[in-house]
Amino acid sequence: MPEPIETGTTFFANAELKARSAADLSGYPALADDSGLCVDALNGDPGVYTADWAETPN
Repeated sequence: MPEPIETGTTFFANAELKARSAADLSGYPALADDSGLCVDALNGDPGVYTADWAETPN
């Protein structure tokens, strides 16, 4: 199953996008999660952009 492009600006938005995509493709209910690093010293960054900061693919 292809992974959708994560366009959300929150972990919740990206998890919802992934769950809806999986449900649409499979025809079954789906659950998904999203995570990243939220560093206090960086004011919560990188957050949902952790993979971008790490320069690794999603």
